[in-house]
Amino acid sequence: MKRVDLYRTGHFGWNVKHFHAWYTREHDGQRGYTWVKNKLQQAGAVIRAKARGQHRKKRDREPLPGMMLHQDASDPEWIPDHRWDVVVTMDDATGDHLSMFFCDEEGTASSFHGIGHNQRLSAHPLVLFALPGTRTSSRCFIAPSRMASSSIRR
Repeated sequence: MKRVDLYRTGHFGWNVKHFHAWYTREHDGQRGYTWVKNKLQQAGAVIRAKARGQHRKKRDREPLPGMMLHQDASDPEWIPDHRWDVVVTMDDATGDHLSMFFCDEEGTASSFHGIGHNQRLSAHPLVLFALPGTRTSSRCFIAPSRMASSSIRR
């Protein structure tokens, strides 16, 4: 109750982020931001914010395996003092991981290696999707048979 009383008596109208920063600095508060926010909301001192839009928009998966592949790479440091990129290629329709491998540095060669790595691919993918703003996204391609389609994604 002490925190709620502090908020109501001298800091009413402050957003929770500013109140929490002040509380931890001036009153040596030990509780985390989410805990303080939840207590203020439960007491009715602050109103819960409206839910924002979805961060990632859902879309329908491709209907057949092999029509679209997703590829992403990251460089986690799982072994101290060693950095390798892990490249993952997965099928959009099934969610199956078609290949996962480590390489020194992600690039065009590793992207093509990921596509051709698995023998289960019976045909060439129509679309290769990589997250925008990543190094892989600069190498996305769309097969010519798909060029006229209105559902082209990059």
